[in-house]
Amino acid sequence: MAGQIALCLSLLTGAGLLTRSLAAMTSTPLGFNPDGVLTVGVQPSPGKLHTAEDMSRYYEQLEDQLRVIPGVANIASASELPSPSMNTNGLVIEGAPPPPNDQQPFITYVSVSDDYFRTLGIPLRSGRTFGAEDRPDAPVSVVISTAMERRYWPRGGALGARIRLGPDASSPWKVIVGVVGDVRNDPARAEPEPITYVSRRQEPTGNLSYIIRANGNPLTLAKPVQRAATAYDADLATHDEVTMRSLLASGLAGRRLPVVLMTGFGALALLLASVGVYAMFAAMGAAREREFGVRVALGSSPQGIAGLVLRQGATWMGIGMAGGVIGVVLVGSMLRNLLYGVKPFDPVTLLATTLMLLACASIALLGPVRRATQVDPISVMR
Repeated sequence: MAGQIALCLSLLTGAGLLTRSLAAMTSTPLGFNPDGVLTVGVQPSPGKLHTAEDMSRYYEQLEDQLRVIPGVANIASASELPSPSMNTNGLVIEGAPPPPNDQQPFITYVSVSDDYFRTLGIPLRSGRTFGAEDRPDAPVSVVISTAMERRYWPRGGALGARIRLGPDASSPWKVIVGVVGDVRNDPARAEPEPITYVSRRQEPTGNLSYIIRANGNPLTLAKPVQRAATAYDADLATHDEVTMRSLLASGLAGRRLPVVLMTGFGALALLLASVGVYAMFAAMGAAREREFGVRVALGSSPQGIAGLVLRQGATWMGIGMAGGVIGVVLVGSMLRNLLYGVKPFDPVTLLATTLMLLACASIALLGPVRRATQVDPISVMR
């Protein structure tokens, strides 16, 4: 029984830590508003778009077609949607000393349309976002996140600075024209990662995802968007028509699995421990019925008999709890890298799991204790 209690305390603590960690991930602000947003991936037929100008014109005209659909409040596009696996690129800052080869910084890099920040509700901190002045023949403009400004320009001066992305030393410098709020692409990370945005007009990509903010239920726009895209280009393929909320939930699926497994094992261990407590003390009470009858015959009260059983139960439960402390330390160490916003030895979780285990074990003791206090000394001694 002591071993079952120790194992149960360890598993319940692990389940509590993971549950609180998942709750912290989902409640921490993402830096943008995902509610009421439909995402749609589009893929033109191969070989149709040959130049950057072709791609830019193609996607702008498609965006105009989708914008007039009833129920569309705003629309934008991006080479990638916020996710933990977004592409990164090497960063070089003009005038900064080059870092060692093994310390080359890599920055999340995404190509977006002009309305990207307004559609997702990402606030502008300083400077400007993209507009008509960011023509394909103009100097390449970039917008960076606050986390990137804080890391590489902690004393200010990011606006107007020039950077280069990628390993090609001959690629043109990009000018920072604005700083926007941070976005948590990976909800499991405690801190937002630095992000660089470039205008889709200046650096278009072959495949895009459209971000459509709806006036009502975003899923009602899925079919109209498909029809409008097919009407614009019969060879255009759309895919992954899901809400932004669903997309974020799928990104956390890997985090939910350990919670479900640990909770399931913890619940099973709690059930086994409760059954073990009941069975052991029921067997003990049955074996000591004659002793209890003699004690009652010699003047012992039912309260005294109950105290005898409870003291013995408390002793073994205390031993089990002490052994569970070792298990809690091991579980906390193993789960350290999976936790977000929760310490491995969170006092709230430890207190809750301890009280839950004590409550279940105490309830399991009620039957044996009640039976022990109702022993008839005449019948057991006859």
